[in-house]
Amino acid sequence: KKKRWSTEDDKRLMELVATSSHEDETATWGAIAKEMGGDRTGKQCRERWQSHLRPGLKKGQWTSEETSKMKLLQKTLGNKWSQIAAQLGTGRSDNDIKNRWYS
Repeated sequence: KKKRWSTEDDKRLMELVATSSHEDETATWGAIAKEMGGDRTGKQCRERWQSHLRPGLKKGQWTSEETSKMKLLQKTLGNKWSQIAAQLGTGRSDNDIKNRWYS
């Protein structure tokens, strides 16, 4: 069973990311997971940050422009959601983009 993220967990993750200079490197996420107490994997920490806590994260209704641009990027890049997120440039998470693609 997955452990729910508490307010304290989120606060701790935000503090650890703030003190890390390479937030997208696997080794750093692994180190952050260890600092979180070992209950989470690096992947879980990265996903929580990217999909829920990252400053500038955009959620909610998609514009037709975002959807069109996402479709064009997917044709070029395939299902490389994090690359699409970076090139889309709207603050959407890779998971949000993937979910939009399959909806």
